[in-house]
Amino acid sequence: MTRTRRSRPCDLAIQAVASASLGTLPLHRAPRPLRAAMVWGPAVLTAGVMARALLRGPAEPRPVDVDAVADGDADARRPEVEGVPAPDPAEEVEAWTRPPLAMVVLMPIAFGGFVGAASAAGIRADRWVEETLRRHGAPAPRLIIGAASGVLVTGLTLLEERVEDRDDADGAEGPGAAGDA
Repeated sequence: MTRTRRSRPCDLAIQAVASASLGTLPLHRAPRPLRAAMVWGPAVLTAGVMARALLRGPAEPRPVDVDAVADGDADARRPEVEGVPAPDPAEEVEAWTRPPLAMVVLMPIAFGGFVGAASAAGIRADRWVEETLRRHGAPAPRLIIGAASGVLVTGLTLLEERVEDRDDADGAEGPGAAGDA
């Protein structure tokens, strides 16, 4: 999705305000069941999505116009990328084999555990930052944390867009550009 130059500052402002608002919420003071949901929810969701992705077979081939294929119309089968012939759908289905059960079980558990541990670490970091600001006499530590998170998220977004713009510019040069000699 492309943004116009006029909508970009508005998007960044909304993102900064939303991030700053969420940053003011004291996660470590939430009730225990809510904190558990903030840790276990993303962990279980990550594990479930990963297991489903590992078990999913190849995508179903789109319907083929048999008459057009019989007439020799190559475009009726599947769209081809420039210079790369599209594989036959029957070969894709035959070539796919279900991954080993250990991989389907262990990888989602490992990634889900990583996401859960990162969520728990985030809640602990939230507590540590607030306590550190209070010890140093900050008048409103939650507002400082919120403002810092808004600035950080906006800065990272601008950095990411700058890198994408640079990558797009590098890709636009294409083969045969300077340095390909």
